[in-house]
Amino acid sequence: FGIHQIKKLECFIKIKIQNSNYWNKRLEPFTNFLILPKSKKRHRVSHLFYPITVVENNLFTKKELVAYLEKKHIETRPIMSGNFVKQPVIKHLHYKTNNKLENANYIMKNSFGIGNHQGIDKIKRKYVADTIIEFLKKYTK
Repeated sequence: FGIHQIKKLECFIKIKIQNSNYWNKRLEPFTNFLILPKSKKRHRVSHLFYPITVVENNLFTKKELVAYLEKKHIETRPIMSGNFVKQPVIKHLHYKTNNKLENANYIMKNSFGIGNHQGIDKIKRKYVADTIIEFLKKYTK
């Protein structure tokens, strides 16, 4: 199975990079509300899903944005790399932290991802961006 998929890998990576670049460009005017993924020019990043962090504000929350996207049939997922010490499994492990893990808590509270599958074509990619922008425009003038 994998040997046949490997032949398609470069094409899949190209599509995922194009999706991420497109979403970054379309959502860039809203960086006062969103933290978008960035990659250094020397790295080739192919996001399995496109991570978005909502900047804490007094207008809306991540939960409200996620609910809006889900209502519009755009699936979302939590960022799994939030604060690991808040996961239920931690009660079975011995661990030590050196600080309050503020960034991990922020990610856990304010970040989510949308799928970045190679089957997302230009129409679907545009729909995702348009839907996020439609939501954000309610809070901008």
